[in-house]
Amino acid sequence: MQNQQVPAASMTGTIKWFNTEKGYGFVRPDDGSSDIFLHITALKRANLDNVPEGAAITFEMVEAQKGRQVSKVVTVDPSTAPAKTPQGAPRGRPNGG
Repeated sequence: MQNQQVPAASMTGTIKWFNTEKGYGFVRPDDGSSDIFLHITALKRANLDNVPEGAAITFEMVEAQKGRQVSKVVTVDPSTAPAKTPQGAPRGRPNGG
């Protein structure tokens, strides 16, 4: 008999932060529960390399040995992430006026 895994729960949330160099980050669930671990492998399975802070995410979550983690990224909506101004960008009017 094989070990049975608890079925994944579908959830929505917001990317709290993600560090591509470290290969992980956290999701803040919309239901107000504690943050959920997001590993780069879950992003790679969804053909993603990175997710911006503040992006809306729909995902499946499982209880793993070390706690809750994203098992599958269903969708990511980066349009909900706050726009960031590039460092060193000139201030003032866009057409130099």
